[in-house]
Amino acid sequence: MKQDIYWIWLSRIKGIGSRKFLNLYEHFKSIEKVYNAKEIEFYGIPNIRRTDINKILQNKNLKETVEYINKLKKQKIGFLTYKDDRYPMLLKEIYDPPIILYYKGNMEIDKIAISIVGSRNASYYGLKIARKLAYELASLGVTIISGMARGIDTYAHKGAMEANGKTIAVLGCGVDVIYPIENSDLMKEIETKGLILSEYPLSTLPKANNFPARNRIISGLSLGTIVIEAGEKSGSLITAEFALEQGRNVYAIPNNIDSPTSKGVNSLIKEGAKVVTSIEDIIEDFIPYLKSSKISLVNEKSKQSQELKYQGLSKEEKTIIEKIQLGYTHGDEIVRVCNYPVSVVNSCLTILELKGFIKKYKNEYYIK
Repeated sequence: MKQDIYWIWLSRIKGIGSRKFLNLYEHFKSIEKVYNAKEIEFYGIPNIRRTDINKILQNKNLKETVEYINKLKKQKIGFLTYKDDRYPMLLKEIYDPPIILYYKGNMEIDKIAISIVGSRNASYYGLKIARKLAYELASLGVTIISGMARGIDTYAHKGAMEANGKTIAVLGCGVDVIYPIENSDLMKEIETKGLILSEYPLSTLPKANNFPARNRIISGLSLGTIVIEAGEKSGSLITAEFALEQGRNVYAIPNNIDSPTSKGVNSLIKEGAKVVTSIEDIIEDFIPYLKSSKISLVNEKSKQSQELKYQGLSKEEKTIIEKIQLGYTHGDEIVRVCNYPVSVVNSCLTILELKGFIKKYKNEYYIK
C-alpha cells in the first residue's frame, strides 16, 4: 500500500506519461526513490526534460494523494499499478501500457478477450451484427471488450450481457463519469457483472483527445479486434491500427460499398484484415490461443472456487473438465488425452453440457 501511494502520486503529475514513468522506474527501481531524489539524480534519464524534473520536485504533496486514495475507497473504485500481479499480461506487452488502471467491477481478466468496435452512427445492420457476434462469442466464454460509446460499442456490450457473458468497458473518462448519459443503466449492469476500466483519474471528462489513447487499451487487452462499420476517419480505425502494431488479429465485417460507414472497413479489408461473415471465421483463429501455454483459462487464484464448483462431478467428468481447460477442446483429443473409452467420454460430455458446465460448438467443447 505504501508503494501504491507513490505510484498514484507520480501518475497524477501532468506531462508524466507512461513512457516517462517507466523510464523513471527503470532508472530508480522504485517510485519512492523518484519521490526522494534530488535534481541532479534526474539528469541523463531518457526522455526526462527539465520541465518534467521541475514538476516532480514541485509536487510533493503526499497528503493530497492519500486523500485521493481515500476518495477512491469511498466510491468503491479500485486501482491497479503496472507492477500489480493482477495487471493484465496482454496489456503489459504493448509499447506504452497504462501505469494505473482504475476500475469498477470484477478485475479478474482470466478469459480470452476479443474487442468489438465501430461507428457511433451505425446502421441497423451494423448494430444487429455487433449484438449477434458479441452474444455468440460471449456464449463460448470469450470476454467482449469495447469502449461504451454510442452505436456499435453499446450493442457489443449488450450482446455479451444477454449471453450472461463477461464484458469490459474501457472509458475515455474517469470511471466515475457516466458517458454517454443514456448508457447509465448499462454501466451499472456492467459494473455488477463485468468490468468498467479507465487509465484516467477520477472526474476526468470525456475529451476528444482521450479516446485515441483509450483505444490502445481496448486493443491491448484483446487477442483480436473486430471492426463493424467505420468511416474513413473513424476512431475504430485507430483501434485497428493499434491492434496491428501490437501484433493482434484484425477482423472486418463487409458492408454496403456505397455506405460512408463502410469506407474505413473496406480499406481495412484491402490492407489485409480478415473478412468475417460468420463466427467460424473468428473461432478458427481462436482455437490455437486456447491451446497456447501463454494463455491460461484457469486463474490460479480461483482454483479453490473451481474445486467447489465441480465438487459433485464424477472422477471422469472432472478429468474431462481439466483437459478442456488445458486446451484439449476437440472430441477426439479429449478421448486421446483422457484415455477413456469413447462411450464414456461421449456420455460425460453430454452430462456436462446438460449440467451447464461446458458448451459445444461443432465438435469443440468450451468451459462456460
